[in-house]
Amino acid sequence: MKIESIQATPVNVPGTRTGTMSIRKTTHASRTIVEITTDTGLIGLGETCGVWATAIINERFSPALIGAPFPV
Repeated sequence: MKIESIQATPVNVPGTRTGTMSIRKTTHASRTIVEITTDTGLIGLGETCGVWATAIINERFSPALIGAPFPV
């Protein structure tokens, strides 16, 4: 089984109430959703905090990992 594609997508998940932190108020949670597809059709989903990870995953990790064998 090999990795066929990796796609990271930034999302803002609305909160049900406003959160107050020391320097700002939050109305949503910023996350990056990662979808990995294998050559056998399996699809895996993952999540990481913040949207800054999107570019790193799409531009650096994805090209390095596509085609790599994935141990079962």
